[in-house]
This record gives sequence, structure tokens and C-alpha cells, in this order.
Amino acid sequence: MVLKKYIIKRYFYYLLLINVSVTFLFNFIEFFEKVARVKDASLKLILQFIALNIVPSFFDSVNISCWLATIMLLKELFEQNEWEIFKILNINYKKIFNIFFIAGLITAISALIGKELVSNNLQNISNKFKFKNFKKVNFEIITNKWFEIKPQNSDDKMFCYVPYFYTKTKSGNNLLIIKMSDNFGIKKITSAKKFKVGRDKNKIELRECNITYSVKNENKEKSEEIFNVKEESKIINMPGFTSRLKAKKQALSIKSLLKNIFIQRKYLPHNIWLELLYEFIKKILLFLQIILYPILTLSLFIFFENKKIYQWSAVFAPFPIMMLSDLIVNFLIKLHINPIFIISPYFLIVLLILLIRKMIEKKYL
Repeated sequence: MVLKKYIIKRYFYYLLLINVSVTFLFNFIEFFEKVARVKDASLKLILQFIALNIVPSFFDSVNISCWLATIMLLKELFEQNEWEIFKILNINYKKIFNIFFIAGLITAISALIGKELVSNNLQNISNKFKFKNFKKVNFEIITNKWFEIKPQNSDDKMFCYVPYFYTKTKSGNNLLIIKMSDNFGIKKITSAKKFKVGRDKNKIELRECNITYSVKNENKEKSEEIFNVKEESKIINMPGFTSRLKAKKQALSIKSLLKNIFIQRKYLPHNIWLELLYEFIKKILLFLQIILYPILTLSLFIFFENKKIYQWSAVFAPFPIMMLSDLIVNFLIKLHINPIFIISPYFLIVLLILLIRKMIEKKYL
């Protein structure tokens, strides 16, 4: 118990020290980058942006910081001969391995809570601030947006085009909705000069709308007939309209992703649902990295214990291994393969850790 508290305490000391340093360095570079590249921006605006960006950048740096903290802790234990003391006291490597696993798990849970409750909101505010003040783009106005909506109780395809939408008033102009059959034949076109999303986000009020139907008629020479209807006001039910309209405008939390993946699934086209599932997997894998970094670094350090030349080189291997895994995951996502295979690189990393641990147990126990 004393050993566990000691190692975890030293681990979090280095983790906090390194993470604060990395965050400071990142924002220091960001500050001078904004000063040099952004025109017509006062020093006050840049400092406000940096202040908003501190917490998100702090949590974004946790992954690499937990790896560096593990190296620093191992270096301290080695230089102060505590590593040899562990052997003299007959403290086996399995116990140390479990302590590092617990440290990584605590870090991952803390990072998850911090990101979900604080960091994601601040990141969205920071992005809005950056677009509004540095890029002169109003984040509250959405223009020229095409997206797909899944119709209810139908296998048809529905595409929406929104030339202008103001998120504060939840209203816009010149909405166009095109409903198509499976073979992309146009079945219905709805246009409205003005529209507004109601209190129930699934309902949209259309003003000055024009509806064009294409209906098959087997009794006449023409296979289809066109009907045109004009209405001053019409309310339509379109679940998922608001969420699709605002997609990619803000960083989604894991809670929001889970809501869309499981609760809103029936309202989302399959390709959109798949993209959200991929995004959820990527976020979970980032937190898995936080757990894997300490135990993979420790495993490699112990495995090459009798080869001093390779021992300290091996502890730097986890970072490129994780980067390579991320590249493979992103490549597999682009191929739109089954989500189960997306996690295969990390599954191999876990197998590698278990294999090294098994070899260490055979060697020393």
C-alpha cells in the first residue's frame, strides 16, 4: 500500500509538471503565431483567445504527458537505486505493473471527466471566438449547407439545402428539400422562402412554401405527372434537422455522440451514423492511450533490463507505436470498414503488452 501511494504520487507529480509545461509551451507558440499572422487583432483579443484555449490544450496534452511522466519516474527510480531496492525487498514486477496500470486508469478517468464537463465547452467557445475575431466568420450564421436526412417510415433519400440559417433566432431563408427514390428519381421538392425551427426541434415551420410532387400514373401515356402546390404556412416533422445542420460546427462530447448513435439512429442516414460511430471510437481510443502508455513503457523498460543499451531506447518506442496506430485507424476509417476492425491496432498493442509481461514473468519468477 505504501509502495502504491509512493509510485502514484511521484507519477502524478511528473504528469502535472510535464502537462503544465507542454500546455504553456503550446500556448506560448500559439500566442506569437497569432501575433505574427493575424491582422487587425488587438493584443487583448489574442490574450483572451489564449485564456480560453488553456484548459482544452491542457487536456489535449495528457496523452503525451503520461508517457513522458512514466519515463521520468522510471529514470528517478533507476538513478536513486530504488529499482534495485525493489529486487532486494522481493517486490515482483507484476505488482509494479499493476500500480502503473492503476495510475494510467486514474489519469484516463480524470481526463474523461475533465473533457466532458469543462474542456469541450471551452473548446467550442474558443473556436467561435477564433472564427469571429480572427477569421471574421460568424459562427452563429450557417450558409450554403447541404446535408442528408433520413425520412421516417421510408427507404427514400432526402437532401436539404440551407442557404442561410441564424442559430440565435433558429430561422433561415430559401430552404430546399429534395426527396428521391432509391434510383435517385425525384419524388418531391419542397421550397420555402422562410423557415423556423420550433420549440420541438423535430418540427419546422415553413412560410411561403412551394411543393412539387412527381406521381406515377399507369393509366396515361406519361409515366409521371407533376403536381404543384403553394401554401402560406406549413409545419413539417423532420427529426435530426438541427443536429445535421450544426454538424462539424462544434466538438461533440462522448455523451452527445452516444445520444446520436443510439437514440437518434433511426433519424440518421447510415453513412452519417457510421461517421459518428467512428468519431466515438477515436475518442475512446485516445483515452485508452492514456492507460496503455505507462504499462507499455514499463513493460519495454523491464524487458530490456539486462541490455542497458536498448533499455533507455525502448522507453521511447511507445510514442511512435501510438502514432502509427492512429494513422492506421484513420486509414481504416477512410476505407469505411466494419467498426470492429478499427480497434485492431490497439488490440495488437494490448497483445504485445500481455506477451511481454508473460515473458518477464517466466524470466524473473
